[in-house]
Amino acid sequence: MYLTGDPKRDPVGWSQKIADVDVINSDGPDVVLADGRCHVAPGHYYKETAALHTFDLATGKRLWKASLDAAWAREARFTVVGGTVLALTQDSDHKGGQVHAFDAATGERRWQQSLPNSAMGLDVHRPSGLLISGEDGRVIGIDPRTGQ
Repeated sequence: MYLTGDPKRDPVGWSQKIADVDVINSDGPDVVLADGRCHVAPGHYYKETAALHTFDLATGKRLWKASLDAAWAREARFTVVGGTVLALTQDSDHKGGQVHAFDAATGERRWQQSLPNSAMGLDVHRPSGLLISGEDGRVIGIDPRTGQ
């Protein structure tokens, strides 16, 4: 991976080997840059290998890793909003998805909850930062930091 640094600094270059990145079969982002961090989502939608890796954007140093023990959802993988990494995996028990929320800086799990199949996606209202979902004809706004 090669990234361009701040125009006031030299370019930043670093490399990390991450196994199981499935770029060909991915319908969601595989890399998200936010708040000085590089978040990478390897794994597949057809086997339970979803994971998150987070690196310091400037140095390439690994900050944290989380295995989700699930398959990625087909519609989206993950996003970063308000210092929270939201990841969406399949949840065969509930015929829908499972949203996993992690502190973007530390990788500490904040919360996890099921989404109905009709609400599969990571639709974030960017001005408010709310994760928008729907169930039984209602629209639901979920605070990404708390899951409420």
